[in-house]
Amino acid sequence: MTTPNAHVLAARRFQRWNLMGAYTLWRRDMLRTLKYWPVSIGAHALQALLFAAVFSVVLTGADPHLMAGRPDFVSFLLPGLVGSTILQRAFETSAFSVVFDKVEGIIRDIVAAPLSPLEALFAYTASATCSALIVGSAVWLILQLFGLGLPDHPLVLLFFSVGGAAMIGLAALIAGIWADKWDHISAVQSFAFLPFVFLSGVFFSLDQLPEKWQFFAQFNPLYYVIDGIRHGLTGQGQANLVIGVAIIISSIGVLGGVGYEILRRGYKLKS
Repeated sequence: MTTPNAHVLAARRFQRWNLMGAYTLWRRDMLRTLKYWPVSIGAHALQALLFAAVFSVVLTGADPHLMAGRPDFVSFLLPGLVGSTILQRAFETSAFSVVFDKVEGIIRDIVAAPLSPLEALFAYTASATCSALIVGSAVWLILQLFGLGLPDHPLVLLFFSVGGAAMIGLAALIAGIWADKWDHISAVQSFAFLPFVFLSGVFFSLDQLPEKWQFFAQFNPLYYVIDGIRHGLTGQGQANLVIGVAIIISSIGVLGGVGYEILRRGYKLKS
């Protein structure tokens, strides 16, 4: 005989969108970022601080001719460090999360959960983007020591930061699903991702390259992300912002479509 206050278990009814499930997956990765903040946030802040300090010391009193006509090189470098940090953290959050789940066998729980491919795709991408913005903000704060200052165009900065992080988060998700072990994703990071980051104009302006290399550099989508972030922070950029916006949106669309199809098919996730 049941009492009036007895708790009755019932099946949970999900709406068209399982927002609770997507939020839970997003929250897990965000808590991981915050829990291990010395690695996820502190290491990136220290790296940016060291880059800024080394270049400041090296270029103090340097001959302007040795600086390729850019005596304000440090002020040019600082926004690039913020941008590269955002991109690197977005890659780490998305790729390492998927590889960890696969290596530890946790991915079976996510595949079996009542999450659609689109919801899982959104959760992974959102966690990568939010984590990247947190770390990027920390780096921006630490670089105030070198006079980085407040953003000149906050909306431009917001778009290229969010868009760049989402784009890399999607690409890293695909790479993480493809990778079977840590060595695979480390190889992708070292030999594919980081070269694109460091050749995107973090440490140099495009006009310093030979003309033929300038042509190829313009096909690097990360160049437009770094340049857009630099424009948002300092008001100075080289690339056409409209072209940058179009490239980022189209890249997110293509990568999102590929990521969705991979998740829908369960490629390397259901074995």
